[in-house]
Amino acid sequence: MALTTNTAVWKTLIVIFAILTFLFSALFFFSNIFLTFVFGVGLILITETFINYYRKRMQKYNLPKWKYKLYAYILIVFWVFAILMLIASSFEDLATVIANPDQAKLSLFYNYRVRPYIPNIIKDNYLTDEAFSKASAYIFSLFSSTISTASFFLFSGILIIPLMFYLNFRRKDSLIKELYSLVPEKYFSGFRRATQDISKQLHDFYRAKVVESIIVGSICCLGFFVAGLKGWLILGFFAGFFNIVPYLGPVFGAIPPIIIGLLDEPITAFYVFITIIISQLIDNFYLIPFMVTSKVKIDALCGIVLILIGAKLLGILGMIFAIPIYLVYKIVLVESYNELVRIHDNPSK
Repeated sequence: MALTTNTAVWKTLIVIFAILTFLFSALFFFSNIFLTFVFGVGLILITETFINYYRKRMQKYNLPKWKYKLYAYILIVFWVFAILMLIASSFEDLATVIANPDQAKLSLFYNYRVRPYIPNIIKDNYLTDEAFSKASAYIFSLFSSTISTASFFLFSGILIIPLMFYLNFRRKDSLIKELYSLVPEKYFSGFRRATQDISKQLHDFYRAKVVESIIVGSICCLGFFVAGLKGWLILGFFAGFFNIVPYLGPVFGAIPPIIIGLLDEPITAFYVFITIIISQLIDNFYLIPFMVTSKVKIDALCGIVLILIGAKLLGILGMIFAIPIYLVYKIVLVESYNELVRIHDNPSK
């Protein structure tokens, strides 16, 4: 179908594009709060999945409503308490390693176990002792700052996430009705289609990514625990979280646990490495083909280009949100174009 030549349509599309760009720029400017909202959405998706699964299981027993609600609250309290206790213990173990990193031990391992197998041209020009020391110091500094930043997310999460849960489970329908009431009647059908399409595609995409990260993180947590890695829960959580970042994410998530393992015992680092390899094999050969790719209708080459552009413009955050932002732009602009053509080119309809 040929594109319209009506200048009013294209002028309006440019304005819509500019508004979308401004909104996304504002979100990334307040990235800490934005990430808290994204984390809250992930928790809501997990909670909805748990509720749906729990209801299906409880229907088999024909329990009174108050009983299965009571059992649900008991399960929630138990798991929250258990996870908080494990996180506190994991933080304590990890803090002892990060506060006093034995970089000399790490350097010895590198010089005697790794460096002999590296080609001379690489180790003499790039992987020198000085470069290795600077890199290890930077990684510890970066990881320490990441741990400290988690306190901000915890504080903001306590303030924001409960409100998000209340709005989603108590007022979602009324808020949607209020939003629809603000839209002029001639734009209503296109606006509703666009919002429903955005909601469905983003919901499917984020649900798949959240489940993928949970599975990868759970495998890493189990493997790190068996390996005896200090801070296994936190490090497994970070491995699952960084797995959201395409291509480079698994590398970012693997470096801290391997280094922590090397500071303890080389065999621990070896088990950690094997765990990460297993988790990535499961992710790449099962989770991504059957869970993630099937949820997003986007060409693979286009996805790679979008991720590279996002990385160039916004770094890691750009890599994470490149595809969701593309989906929003695509749906909004296509629906807006169709509605504008209908209104301007066929004013009688």
